Amino acid sequence: EICACLVGSEMCIRDRCFENNIFPYAIKPNIDELKEIADSESDDVMKLISVSHMETIPMVIVSKGAEGCFAKMGSEIYTAKVPRIEAINPTGSGDSTVGALAFAFEHGLSNENILRSAMAAGESNALEEKIGYLTDVNYEKYYKQIDVKKIN
Repeated sequence: EICACLVGSEMCIRDRCFENNIFPYAIKPNIDELKEIADSESDDVMKLISVSHMETIPMVIVSKGAEGCFAKMGSEIYTAKVPRIEAINPTGSGDSTVGALAFAFEHGLSNENILRSAMAAGESNALEEKIGYLTDVNYEKYYKQIDVKKIN
């Protein structure tokens, strides 16, 4: 059975999953991690997510840090831009993003709102001293400000 979300080593994804035809439902790499998974040096995100074994993963959310993300969700491609913030501690923002992604997906949100939820959680976490912590106030504030565009 396909796992709902796989967090871990890029080499584990590439070497164990792909070799055994077991694929995660969703991954959230940054560009360097995506290059490692795709086994390519290209900086072209579209090219990287089009590598044959990458197409077997339904949801690929490529983190671009303070610039937001690029996302392949099924056959649809999106970008999400986040507002500029003065980050206090970005540690745990990726985990917050993945947690919100899983929560939003599980609750049947639209692709656009899945991305808003994930990006708002990552932004909100970066505004806190504590790791993996966010407030409802910041989450709601940034959720409304995430600019999601479908590009195909």
